[in-house]
Amino acid sequence: ATREVPNPNCEHRLIPGVDKRLCVFGDRREKIDFVIIGDSHSNALAAGLTHAMKQQRLTGVAMPRGGRVPLMNTQIITTSGRGFRGDSNADFAAAFAVKPDYILLHARFALYWHTTGGDNAMETATRYLTQLDGRGDLSAAATQAQFELGLRETLQNIKARGIRPIIIGPVPNPGVDPLQCLSRPYLRTVDSALASCHGFSQTQSRARNADVMARLKALSEQEGAIFFDPTPIYCRPGAPTCNRVVNGRLIYRDDDHLSLYGGRLLGGRIVNMIQKEREKSIPN
Repeated sequence: ATREVPNPNCEHRLIPGVDKRLCVFGDRREKIDFVIIGDSHSNALAAGLTHAMKQQRLTGVAMPRGGRVPLMNTQIITTSGRGFRGDSNADFAAAFAVKPDYILLHARFALYWHTTGGDNAMETATRYLTQLDGRGDLSAAATQAQFELGLRETLQNIKARGIRPIIIGPVPNPGVDPLQCLSRPYLRTVDSALASCHGFSQTQSRARNADVMARLKALSEQEGAIFFDPTPIYCRPGAPTCNRVVNGRLIYRDDDHLSLYGGRLLGGRIVNMIQKEREKSIPN
């Protein structure tokens, strides 16, 4: 899992209206059903979607950029003062040109909402969100205000083009690299390794995402977007932590990214949701 290529299913095909440098995956039809925009977490989602997409004959385009929040008219400024626009507006323009039925937004949203990683996370850099011109204070409050403004503008721009927006909430953060848990020679079983492994409890993992999850859901309802919370897929009620291993396989490849198998657990649910939404739109 720790040596996996983030999205081995990516192809670069000649499809009318689609930049040949973009990642196309799923079925081999020329009609693009959806585009995924986000940070490196969206790449893990794209990889996880592929198996179910081929079964349902869906085709997608992925536009992942590491460390980029998928919000229009928004840039990231770190504590070092460097700006990371991530070309979000250009990517959305490319997505609109593809004319998909849906645009999926997925990222490590809690990182951008809180401006930093969690207490036990390896991520320590502080990220502030501002408008593209850099206006606004570098603070958590200003960042959250820009997050809401940028997301609202993004959803409105997507809908204005006759495309349905879908927000995939952040996956639970384990707060530890599972490789650290499973590479200790004195721990002879997976169960004992995980039992002795530090990181976030389930309560901490859920709390970490709670605020941003609530805002994503509320804005989805206000702006007519579809919202999907992946938490129940990975967190069993009453368990001390959210899952780190399922069916004997790691579902994270590091301290926050899903493995290919972990992404597949989520991908099938997303494809089923999209198919159900399509059925609703078909006249009786």
